[in-house]
Amino acid sequence: MEQKFEELIDSFINTEVGISEFFITEALAADLQRNLLQLDKDQRMKAAGIGNELIQDANQKKRGDRICWIDNDSKDEAERSFLEIIEKFIGYLNDSCYAGINSYEFHYALYEEGTGYKRHVDQFKNNSDRKYSMVNYLNTDWLQTDRRR
Repeated sequence: MEQKFEELIDSFINTEVGISEFFITEALAADLQRNLLQLDKDQRMKAAGIGNELIQDANQKKRGDRICWIDNDSKDEAERSFLEIIEKFIGYLNDSCYAGINSYEFHYALYEEGTGYKRHVDQFKNNSDRKYSMVNYLNTDWLQTDRRR
């Protein structure tokens, strides 16, 4: 795991965007993708808004995805495996980079063809607690050229 963590950290230091192929295994990505598709089938994915508890805009036009939050106490095996990797990564970041991360949150996001998320700063105007954002692509046919900066 540490090699994957170092790859991501080094990439971030060198390019300001950390990229690590296979940060999670293909099997785990497939399991998480199945969860996402089942959540969508069960109509548990909700239109994404922007903002936080104090400032929200559910009618925004920046993003066109549907989301479902991953509960930190999830009993789902794939979600637990993902969160265990994240907890190890955060511990590694805190120990090796003095990142000071003490909380996190993750959600599934489903983008239908033709939708996206406009370029933005991932920080709230009324709360500067968010320091890092992470994206794990679960697409089986995702290409490097699909990534936009």
